Amino acid sequence: MCIKTLSFLGGTVIGTLAASAWVAVSEPPQPWSLEAGFEDDPRSVEIAAGGPSHDGWGGCGFLPDEPQLVFDYVSGDSTLSIGTVSREADTTLEVTTPLGHVLCDDDSGGDGDALVTLQSPESGQYEIRVGTYSNAEIGSRSDVYVTEFIAGDGSIKTTAQSTHRWSLEAGFEDDPRFVEIAAGGPNHGDCGFLPNEPQLVVDYVSGDYTLSIGTESYQADTTLEVTMPSGDVLCDDDSGGVSNALVTLDDPESGQYEIRIGTYSYDEVGSRSDVFVTELTGESDVFSGTGFLVSGHHIVTNWHVVDEAVGSVTVRALGLPEFQAEIVTYNEEDDIALLYAEEMPEGLNEVVFRSRPPVSIGETIFAFGFPVSHGNFTQGNVSALTGADGDLAGLQFTAPVQPGSSGSPLFDAEGHVIGMVTSRVADGQLVNFALRGTLVRVFLDTNNVDYELADSDDILPPQDIGNDAQDSVVELIVNSGW
Repeated sequence: MCIKTLSFLGGTVIGTLAASAWVAVSEPPQPWSLEAGFEDDPRSVEIAAGGPSHDGWGGCGFLPDEPQLVFDYVSGDSTLSIGTVSREADTTLEVTTPLGHVLCDDDSGGDGDALVTLQSPESGQYEIRVGTYSNAEIGSRSDVYVTEFIAGDGSIKTTAQSTHRWSLEAGFEDDPRFVEIAAGGPNHGDCGFLPNEPQLVVDYVSGDYTLSIGTESYQADTTLEVTMPSGDVLCDDDSGGVSNALVTLDDPESGQYEIRIGTYSYDEVGSRSDVFVTELTGESDVFSGTGFLVSGHHIVTNWHVVDEAVGSVTVRALGLPEFQAEIVTYNEEDDIALLYAEEMPEGLNEVVFRSRPPVSIGETIFAFGFPVSHGNFTQGNVSALTGADGDLAGLQFTAPVQPGSSGSPLFDAEGHVIGMVTSRVADGQLVNFALRGTLVRVFLDTNNVDYELADSDDILPPQDIGNDAQDSVVELIVNSGW
C-alpha cells in the first residue's frame, strides 16, 4: 500500500507547525463545546500569539486584549490540559477558569511552550489567552490545544478513547478507508503498548480481494494487533516500512475484525496515527493520486504518485470513460511528472495558470483532488510563502487534503492555478504544502508544452471554480506490478 502522506514535524501530543512570520488578527473566537471524553483529542487551533497587554516581567508576558480561544466544558473524571506549541516564539498562557481564577504559565510545556493541567477541572466556560515572552515575538504563529491525555504529573495518560466501527464489503468504495486515532495504551506485551479496547472494529464481507490493515504515523513507532473473526490474533511492528505496521490477509474471513494500534515504547503512548483498511495492497500493488490537464494531451502530477508505475497509468475523469497515459518525463527534485495521453474523451478542459499578481499570504485558495473516487473540493488560505523547512519552491496552505490528493491543483479565487499539492503534515492541523505554479510552468516550458496563462483580477463563486475543476482534474490509478 502506498499512502502518500508526508510528515515533516511532529510531537507526542500534537505536531508543531512550520515557521512563518504572520500578522496578528482580531477576529472573535468561535467557542467550542467539549464534554469529558471528547473525541478528536487533542483539539487544537492555530492562533497569532501575543498582544499589547503587559503586566511586567513577573507576569504572563505580552497578552492580547481578548481571548483567542473560548470553550465550554462539561467535566468528568479526566484531567484537563491546555497548552501551546510554537516553533516561532517563547509562548505564555493565561487561562481564566469558570470560577474566575486566572492561571498563568510560561515554559511547563517544554521548549518555550506553555502548559496548564487541571486535575479536577470545573464545568463551565474557559477563556484562553496565548501571549509571548517578548514584545518582538508578538504575532508569531502558535497552536493552542486542549486535551485529556496529560496526567497531573505531565505524563501521557492511557485513557480510553471511542471505538470507530465500519461495515465493509469486498470491493468497497473510498479505498483506502482510514481514520486518525491515538496510538498505544497500558497493556504491554509482544505487540508493544496496546490499548484496553480496539480503536477500530470492522465488520467485513469477504470476496476475491486481499485485505490489508496498516498504520501511518510520523510521531511514533506503531504496532498493530488484529483479532480475526475466528479469534486468531495477528501482530506486526514494521512491515509497513518507516516504523509503520501492516497486516495483509490473502484469503480474509468474513466477520468482525478488532484492531488495536499500539506503540513500541511507553513514551510514545498517545501519539497520533492513521489506521487504514484497503483491498489495494497485495501481489499487484495499486494506488492512486491526482493529476490535472495542462494541454490537449498532457497531464501533470507529482513524481511520487507515478514513480513506481509499471506500464501506463489509468486515468479516470468524473462521468467519462477511463483512458491511458504514459510517463514522458519528470523532475524528482521538484516532485513533478508529465504524462501524455494520445486520446482523451471529450468533455475535458485544460487548466489556466495565473500569470499575475504574485501569490500573497492570506489569499483564498481551493484544492480539488481524489482522496476519494468522486473527488473532493476544499477551501482554505495561503498560510506561508515557503514550503517545508523554508523551501522557496513551495507554498503552505490550509485547504484540507488527504492521501490521494497528491498532484491536485491549487486554484485561486478566479479559478487559475497557483500551485500543485505535494504533501501534508499528518497531524499538523491543516499544514499542507504545494509546489509553486511558476515552477510547474518552468517544467512545462522546459519540455515544450504549451499551456494557458491569464491574469487574475476577478473573483468567481466557489461553486463555479469547483464545477470547472471537475472538467480538468483527474484521478490517476497506478499499478506498481509487485
